[in-house]
Amino acid sequence: GLGQSIGLPDSAFVEAGGGLLVAWGPNTDPALARERLLEETRLLPVVPERVAGEADWQNPRHRRFSVRLGARHAALRQFHGDDDLRTWFENSARVGRYLVSTKAKDGRDSVRVLLSYDDEAKSPALAERLVGAGRVVVLTTTAHTRWNNLPVDRQAPLFLMLVNNLANHLTVPAKDPFNLTVGDPLVRLYTTFP
Repeated sequence: GLGQSIGLPDSAFVEAGGGLLVAWGPNTDPALARERLLEETRLLPVVPERVAGEADWQNPRHRRFSVRLGARHAALRQFHGDDDLRTWFENSARVGRYLVSTKAKDGRDSVRVLLSYDDEAKSPALAERLVGAGRVVVLTTTAHTRWNNLPVDRQAPLFLMLVNNLANHLTVPAKDPFNLTVGDPLVRLYTTFP
């Protein structure tokens, strides 16, 4: 499938505790992404519907979308805990183009919207899905400057902080964490016995 041809891991990797970060790019075809990545792997937290906005986010005649913090989340803890940092992030992030996406429905409540756009539908900008012991996070705009200002200008330190937090978050399995707080029980389930 497409996932294997572009180097994406299969669902077994994520289910076993792996982390996956997907950022849509300027050549992403929403229909193909839906068919191949959502239906074949069942990994995505969002369903890409269509491209919205203008690619030239620097053109003042084009609408630029702001990004708003959503659910409290470990990868966004600095933004939620510091009103100045949150205001800086929400007031300086500008996105000209993104893939309008809706939350994937899986019968469980395993999808969380972490960031959303200020469009009418409050479309997800960053969403996470728990899959087995792992997680998948999707950024619905590019991770470079073609569609947004996230990695440049005044926004760059915040974007680096976000990417660093996401990388740390995705490397720790959603279940069976390696780090415990003093007093937490250490429980390990074995499926086979020696």
